[in-house]
Amino acid sequence: MKLIGDTVAQDWIDHFDVPHDSYVKPIRDAYERLREIQDNPNRNDVLRPLVRELMRNGGKDTDPLEIQGVYDYYQDDLYSRMLAYETQEVDMLESLIEGGKGYRAPEAPGVALDIAIDRFGKGLRCFEHGVGRGHHALAKMWDHPEAYFVMSDYRNAYHEFQVKMLTKYVESYEFIWAWVSENSQYISWVDRPKFHYVNSEEVMEHVPNPKGMIQWISDHMVEGGVLHMSTWFNSHGGEDMSHLKENEIYQDGELWFDEVVAGADIRHIGDDPRGCKKIFEKGNHG
Repeated sequence: MKLIGDTVAQDWIDHFDVPHDSYVKPIRDAYERLREIQDNPNRNDVLRPLVRELMRNGGKDTDPLEIQGVYDYYQDDLYSRMLAYETQEVDMLESLIEGGKGYRAPEAPGVALDIAIDRFGKGLRCFEHGVGRGHHALAKMWDHPEAYFVMSDYRNAYHEFQVKMLTKYVESYEFIWAWVSENSQYISWVDRPKFHYVNSEEVMEHVPNPKGMIQWISDHMVEGGVLHMSTWFNSHGGEDMSHLKENEIYQDGELWFDEVVAGADIRHIGDDPRGCKKIFEKGNHG
């Protein structure tokens, strides 16, 4: 990663027209209101009014989002503010741009990436599927400056700012926008170099057709490429509001892995020691 800048606080104001504290104030206020009536409010509690508007069957709490609903959910301004609130984006990017001082992502996936580096060297091409808050991906970008990182997620104001800042301050980086259709999540990466390493952490449970997405990933990996994948089912009492209905039948993450990878040209080669996180490889590379 080559640095070409030194600060992002003013960039934030230029993009959002308000300082970071003002942008996340609605989320902070929502948490404070909930803390007055309950202990430990979580993201679902804060976003529940938004999700009720997007969910099927009159907004019942237990009904996961429809395909278009999940697309709207991740592009919504309230969700964008939630991401900014959870990561304190300005401070995180400033720290990374200034040399990673004071910031390291907790439990940033490294086991699978280390395997890929051993196989292909440090100049490998990496795909971060579903960047989310971005703290894991950004930390890996800093720790592996020789690698080329491609990131993907749905478009919202937070991610647009992230893209703008990384484009301005960082080289060896690319962001591609994802969208959904009736069948799957689609990402534009046609006739481009394939990836040596793919990270899809707590993403597939939100994708309309995870089997189709796994096939897309497999098709865009080099032979022997390494895939790090995890899911987070049984969260928040069994269903996360943004999990798609067809994925919620897999209350056992192990069963989900077995079914979703069936037929794809990848095989399980090991487990990450931090929970339901598995490591796969493309083909039969030894």
